[in-house]
This record gives sequence, structure tokens and C-alpha cells, in this order.
Amino acid sequence: MKPTHVILGCSLLLLSACGGGGGGTTTPPVNIPAQVLASIRLGATTIALSAGSVQVLTVEALDASGRVIPNVTGYSFASSATNVAELQSGGGVLGISAGSAVVTVSLTRDGVTATGSATVTVTGSLPVAATVTAGNADQTFTPPTVIVARNASVTFDFGALQHNVTFRVASGAPASVPSSTNASIARSFPSAGDFRYDCSLHAGMTGAVIVR
Repeated sequence: MKPTHVILGCSLLLLSACGGGGGGTTTPPVNIPAQVLASIRLGATTIALSAGSVQVLTVEALDASGRVIPNVTGYSFASSATNVAELQSGGGVLGISAGSAVVTVSLTRDGVTATGSATVTVTGSLPVAATVTAGNADQTFTPPTVIVARNASVTFDFGALQHNVTFRVASGAPASVPSSTNASIARSFPSAGDFRYDCSLHAGMTGAVIVR
């Protein structure tokens, strides 16, 4: 009889010594090159607004292959005519008065400065009156932001639920409105500015009057 069991045992020892059993080669890591800024793309190159309305201008940063570079910040915005179209934080374009303006967006990154532009056309004029309703069933001002012309009158309507309007410290802000129910109380805004206010009775209940 042949000593097959001896041969089998030696074979197993050799396989163990050579690393048999699947512990062989490993796949080398794939090095993905970093994306380098080549250009920026605007969501719109023409924007039509009525005075007092806002449109957010979306912007994407692209590499040389046209792929979007994610999570990019640091864009700069400028308007050729701020009396026609004003830029707000976050890329909002606010229509001020009838006319046209060019909005320019730029980004400097990776030693490259890329730019893009959009033409904004504004029609109409800012309102000289607006109404804000203090929630009767909730703790909100509606609308939360109104945009008006200088010397405009803003009326605050109160229902059965008591609220007030407390203006934050700002040059040109009108007198605050005391706690009220079932009343309509107006305030005039002769000066340009961003006038933010709160209801001191309800945390988080805020609003703003933007005057231009």
C-alpha cells in the first residue's frame, strides 16, 4: 500500500507555508486626482424681476472636464447698477427699480479666478404700502419680509392672539408696536435700511422690512 497520507500531509504543509488559502495579492489604491477649478456655471444668464421680488442665482464650480466641484464656497457677487438690482447674501438678486443691470459672479480657487454673468431686467417700482399679519393661530408674521420704497407705510394686523413688534436697534427704525390684539397699527419708514423685528412674547417670531 502506498503512503498516500504522508504525501497529502506534506502538500498541506507546503500550501500553508506559501500562503495558500486566499491571502494573496492586494489591489493597489486608486488615486483620484483633485478637482481644479476651470470655470463657473450660472443657473440662469437672464433674469426678469418685478421691483420688490427676489430670485436666488445658483452657481456651480466646474473642473476642466466640466464636472461639478462639490461644496464650493467663497463666491463674490457684484451688480453694475445697484439702484436697479441689488445682491443679497447667498446670491439673492433683489429688484429695486425699472431698468437693466449685469450681475457678475467670481470665484478664486486653486490659483484660478473664474467669472460668470447674468443680465437682470427689472420692471415696476417698489410699493409704498404693505401689510403684515401677526398670526392668530400660530407664531409667525406673514409675509415674513416685505420690501418697500422710502416713506412707505407698513400696517401690522393683530387678531385675537396677542403679539407685539419690537424693532432691533438700527438707524432710522420706527417706534416699536406695543402688545396688541384685534388692531391694525401702521408705521412709516422714511429711511433706507433693513429693519428686522421680533415679537418679544414669542421666541423665534421674527420679520423684516427692507426699505430702498
